[in-house]
Amino acid sequence: MLVKYYTIYLAKTDEIIAFGRTKECAMQLRKDVNNVRSMICRVLKGANKKYEIYIEDI
Repeated sequence: MLVKYYTIYLAKTDEIIAFGRTKECAMQLRKDVNNVRSMICRVLKGANKKYEIYIEDI
């Protein structure tokens, strides 16, 4: 079974602000898991340019 592993960066500075599975990223960002999932979708669609996300299947 493959699991998504996310690394979330600030686009302006390339600073890593969260990494791990969705739940781990939510804890690091102090947000709800559904908010993080929504943010990831918006970034991947190009609607949110504040963040960059690298996704690995582990």
